[in-house]
Amino acid sequence: LKKLDSINVVIVGGAALDQQSVDLLQSSKCRVFLTYGMTETISHIALQKINGKQKQETFVALAGILLEKDERDCLVIEAKSLGLQPVRTNDVVTLLSETSFQWLGRWDNVINTGGVKVFPEKIEKEIEKIFYQLDLQNRFFVAGVPDPLLGSKVTLIIEGDCNGEELNNAIHILRSAVSKYEIPRETKMVPQFIETKTQKINRSATLQLNSL
Repeated sequence: LKKLDSINVVIVGGAALDQQSVDLLQSSKCRVFLTYGMTETISHIALQKINGKQKQETFVALAGILLEKDERDCLVIEAKSLGLQPVRTNDVVTLLSETSFQWLGRWDNVINTGGVKVFPEKIEKEIEKIFYQLDLQNRFFVAGVPDPLLGSKVTLIIEGDCNGEELNNAIHILRSAVSKYEIPRETKMVPQFIETKTQKINRSATLQLNSL
């Protein structure tokens, strides 16, 4: 943190920050921004300040960028200043204005459970906070596993062994943080997650390998 204080501004992209890092950054003098962008937009098109004064809960578009949603509630980016055609993304958002939004999750990951759409990323964010509080170190993700009654059931997938009592405590705390549809109906433990070339969790490959 002392080294970070010597830097004026830091931008973070590529993956979400864990809760522990976000908490630590609150005491830093450095201004830290999450970035939103993709190959199709050439560069970052929105920022979110996550610490210090004027901390933000939403992404705010850079100058010349306009935003809208498509029929799936996915973000559409218009950047005429970059000479681009409107870019349709697979990121489901809450659009607050034509220049600001809250990111909810990936359309590819949405779980349709009993006709209710659930965003695993939202549940994972709450679980991450709880695991941090309880000092549970296991990696995890939330996925929809086929179910004859619901179509897909919300399932918590955990890497390695996890203390059963602490896990039950975590789920109990989670019940007060999410809706009844978002509470995992089952927990599965797998020996090791499959990773992508960039060392991110490959959800689909992990589920397939473990026949989930």
